[in-house]
Amino acid sequence: MGGRFHRNVQLFPEAIASALSMVIASRLVTKVEARILAILGLMLLAYNSYCMCNLSFDTPNSTITYLLLVRGLGFGLLMIPVQTIAMGNISKASMANASALTQTSIQVGTAIGITLITSIMQQRNTVSYADLSQQANPYNPNFDGLMHTLSESLAQAGIQSADAHTGALAMLFGMVSKQARLQAINDTMLVLTLITIAVILPTLFLRKTESSSTEGKPITMN
Repeated sequence: MGGRFHRNVQLFPEAIASALSMVIASRLVTKVEARILAILGLMLLAYNSYCMCNLSFDTPNSTITYLLLVRGLGFGLLMIPVQTIAMGNISKASMANASALTQTSIQVGTAIGITLITSIMQQRNTVSYADLSQQANPYNPNFDGLMHTLSESLAQAGIQSADAHTGALAMLFGMVSKQARLQAINDTMLVLTLITIAVILPTLFLRKTESSSTEGKPITMN
């Protein structure tokens, strides 16, 4: 329960930053070209993903909180301009259907994205675990030294020698599993960085929005 609460608290800054940036973007979109805001949001998301390619177990919580803030800001700056461009020339009579279609497209795109990212992460986790496991052999002096240290620690705790060796082996492969998952996350964030950068180019060719049609009308956030 405490771990779940701690994770939710860590994600709270991202939600606040996203909400604030959406409010700011809804005001700026009547004064600044929508695609410029969208590109700025994409650049922030690309920066965030790139920084998260180098996470480690020693990464401080403050760094993670900062990166979550950046991601929240980027997300908010991206969503409002994209919705403005998508709905800019829709008549009032068609607005309901267009809004429903937009929400459906977002949900389908989210599902596809989650499936794709999950597949990449699982594949990279398998590859990283296999690579790290190959180094865990008696011919590797680092492996042998670590096994000896873990076994001695367990033996000093009162565990018998045979059980201490088995426990040390289980602990070691548990460490390998955690490192493989972390490496999979880093590799996945690198893929997200490349995808985000690739999306910036077509965003440059989005049509301009008519500022006069939205002047003084705040953009609603669905």
